[in-house]
Amino acid sequence: MMWLDIPVVPDGDEARRWAEEELSKSVYSSDGESLLIKLIRVISEFFSRAEANTQVPVDVAAVVIVSVLAVAAAVSFIVFGPVRRRRRSRTVSQAVLGDDTRTAAELREAALSHAAVGQWSLAVMNQFRAITRSLIERAIIDDRPGQTAYEVVLIAGPKLTSSQVTLQQAGRLFDRVCYGEVAATQDEFTWIKDADASVSATRPNTAAVMT
Repeated sequence: MMWLDIPVVPDGDEARRWAEEELSKSVYSSDGESLLIKLIRVISEFFSRAEANTQVPVDVAAVVIVSVLAVAAAVSFIVFGPVRRRRRSRTVSQAVLGDDTRTAAELREAALSHAAVGQWSLAVMNQFRAITRSLIERAIIDDRPGQTAYEVVLIAGPKLTSSQVTLQQAGRLFDRVCYGEVAATQDEFTWIKDADASVSATRPNTAAVMT
């Protein structure tokens, strides 16, 4: 039968090449280098022991290396794949204003200028900055350096309960556009412009003002 002639396990040199090629993939790169370093150390140590111990068959060494790479690929997918991206999107947010000192009116004008030439992402980001600056100007939130979209929504939302959901949606849109996860569309700019008008027309809760 012909399938019996197909090599199931690579020899030692091929296994080493597979390891080097697999480890060179960008999926093993991260903010830290712990995963990459650990993988290199494990594989290097195993080869050193296998070469020093003549009782370890080459095919057994190859099977072990391929198994390690398979596990590493699975772990890297879990750590750096969709689960990690979803977790990041829930916990990380972008600073909204930074060093931008423009008024809400100026930011709205900037948003319209970007929209006029089809720069929808810039238009959306400036519109949310206008929302944030308007909240500061109305003393609903404090003007704090580095304040993120998440913090803006977290603080302003309970004070503007009728617009809380709208604020949350606007903040998420701002973060997605800032991270480059999506390119904003004309419809999204139209929506966030309307959201700005709705939030601006919302009066703070009496209880929130008293506290």
